[in-house]
Amino acid sequence: MIRRLKEHIENAQRDLARNLIKTACQIGPEIAEGYGKKSSATEFKRYITMAIGTADEMTAHLEQVPLLVDTINKESINRLINEYRIIAKQLQVLKKNWK
Repeated sequence: MIRRLKEHIENAQRDLARNLIKTACQIGPEIAEGYGKKSSATEFKRYITMAIGTADEMTAHLEQVPLLVDTINKESINRLINEYRIIAKQLQVLKKNWK
């Protein structure tokens, strides 16, 4: 039973690591792709909305880290969470003000 639990935790850690890496690499390309379609404000805003969602997704993944990794510096995780929240807010302002 303990071995199964350990395997489950290790699998969850691997999945979380994959999700963190994948999600962290998505925001920039989403913005770039949207900017390539900037001639249509609606289309650009759609990509900015996706980037906001990705920033929020990253925050959710980061909030899981301390639950699965005992040795993590929680202050570092909290700083990263705050940075992604700032990014999401900046993108919301960009989306609101884009004409």
